[in-house]
Amino acid sequence: MPQPTGCEALRFEAGLQLKPQHGRPDEPAGFDIDLKVKQNDDPDGLSSPTVRKVQVRLPEGVAISPPSAWGLDGCSDAATKLGTAEAAVCPETSKIGSVAIDTPLLPNPLVGDVFLRSPQPGNLFRLLIEARGSGIVIKLPGTVLRDPQTGQITAIFDNNPQLPFSNLRMSLRGGDRAPLVNPATCGPKTTTTEITAHTGAVVSSSSTFNIEGCGPDVFAPSFSAGVQNAVAGKSGAFSLTLRRAGGPQVLRTLRVEMPKGLLARVGDVPLCDDSAAANGACGEQSRVGSVTVGAGAGASPYHLGGRVYMGGPYKGAPYSLSIVVPAIAGPFDLGTVVVRAAVAIDRNDTSLTIASDPMPTILEGVPLNLRTLNVTMDRDQFMVNPTNCSRASVDGVIGSQTGTEVARSARFQVADCAALPFKPKLTLTAGNARRSPRNGLTMPLTATLKMTPGQANNRLVRVDLPRTVNARLEVINNDKACTMEQFIADRCPQSIGSATAVTPLLQEPLTGPIYLVRNPARRLPDMVVRLRGQGTASLVAVDVTGKITINRNLTLRTAFDTIPDVPITSFKLSLVAGKRGAVGAIGNFCTARVRKASVARLAFRAQSGKRVNVNQRMKVAGCKSARQSAKAKRGRGAKRAAKKRGAARSAR
Repeated sequence: MPQPTGCEALRFEAGLQLKPQHGRPDEPAGFDIDLKVKQNDDPDGLSSPTVRKVQVRLPEGVAISPPSAWGLDGCSDAATKLGTAEAAVCPETSKIGSVAIDTPLLPNPLVGDVFLRSPQPGNLFRLLIEARGSGIVIKLPGTVLRDPQTGQITAIFDNNPQLPFSNLRMSLRGGDRAPLVNPATCGPKTTTTEITAHTGAVVSSSSTFNIEGCGPDVFAPSFSAGVQNAVAGKSGAFSLTLRRAGGPQVLRTLRVEMPKGLLARVGDVPLCDDSAAANGACGEQSRVGSVTVGAGAGASPYHLGGRVYMGGPYKGAPYSLSIVVPAIAGPFDLGTVVVRAAVAIDRNDTSLTIASDPMPTILEGVPLNLRTLNVTMDRDQFMVNPTNCSRASVDGVIGSQTGTEVARSARFQVADCAALPFKPKLTLTAGNARRSPRNGLTMPLTATLKMTPGQANNRLVRVDLPRTVNARLEVINNDKACTMEQFIADRCPQSIGSATAVTPLLQEPLTGPIYLVRNPARRLPDMVVRLRGQGTASLVAVDVTGKITINRNLTLRTAFDTIPDVPITSFKLSLVAGKRGAVGAIGNFCTARVRKASVARLAFRAQSGKRVNVNQRMKVAGCKSARQSAKAKRGRGAKRAAKKRGAARSAR
């Protein structure tokens, strides 16, 4: 069959207009599309070319709206019945709009629907326009491309049938579940269209609409946080929620500073390894919480649920969170979102700071437009409340994608601190198995604190040593003490002892040396215990500071008055003897007289405010029993006698 000729003589005039059904910013909106093709009404003239391809580039900011996925299904390829004259049997839940086509071939318009087709790999958003009338079924398949950085939409309908028409009117549904959302910024918005005829002729057109009513560009998210069981020392879920109104600035980062004493039993959780945490592949044994995000503008954001897992070191912090949300909405699977967060521990008060990596703002070309975020740490017996009932706060710094940061705070307070028992038990031991404390000599000194579970935590422990113990000022002085710069850099030249702390929050004890650290504001240095974690807690660092003073009666006092609100079952502090010995003995501790005089004054104050004062006689180690002393005396006498006999024999 010969090819038709004279196509270049056909005149092709066409244009497309797109406008939203309302002009309010950052809201889901229905859209009306009107494609006009000029027809030649002269029966003796040349006919107008038919449309083969339409490519429409929507204004930036007009994007796919996540809430449209509520109750949405895709129409399968089998149900579309493409390639047949039969009408599609797409489910009602796949319908997203309506269409009407005016053709000079029929007295009445062809009318029908716009359907969402089921996604395919690499082609998530596919459309089908079906118009029916006078026994005719017209099907126009299309695809929707999205800019992966901005979400800007380009819709393409290609290889359309040679159906002459003067007008194609399409209306995409509106309401909170509209498939499209208006731009968040105001002003004129332009749509560009390229229309190609079957003759090869191409025409371009553009249309503009306005978005009006934008308020100030203010990033003002709300912030709330708290525990479900606000009883001192108890466990319960902790929940945090962010909410954001409309506007061009969306949620991007979050940093949360927890109140002092609100901690977690990380030792009970098998930590997710770094690779699995980065890829959202942590096991259920590492789960510590749940997350829910609300995406999209309008009154009904699309909510997605996920899980929170506990991981190990991350970005210099000892622990991390892996927040994993499968992005499955309606028929669309946009992959899995993984956001890491570093969990830092303050080395002075042990308060937690959680800092998230940037949250995604767009997935597969779909702007997420996050409106709500809720994280709930709901693992059983994971979170532990403070034992201090003073008013506190959960503080947050929330960032947008433009770099704007706002500070928010939620009041936090637990109750019933007075109901917590407080019965600390501390023993002081002079000497050890290898060295007894004797007059004028340095001596080992050990302090052991025991606390049973369920008590209020310590806030202050003060020890006034008896006058039988003296401070060795050649050791305890600012000139020989470590500087703060040296201490922070872990370059103190020598320690005066060591300490071990056991807490139910960690699997293994915290251990470390004790240093004298120069305090410019005081005549004597501070005693600083440098505790460090072991095993999976190797990056946990806690410094506990004791203030040293010499009382008027010349006794030595050490007061640890800034103890963190942390449950401790035992704490052992050991001071060495010798050149580095900080204390010495006045008198022989192995005698009854000195032992009787060796009574220390102990003062404790709980985080709850309760106080305990105790006068306690020191224990003594290293002294020999009476039998051991007699045996040693006989041994010394026998040696002297043998020595005399040997000398006498030599004289003969």
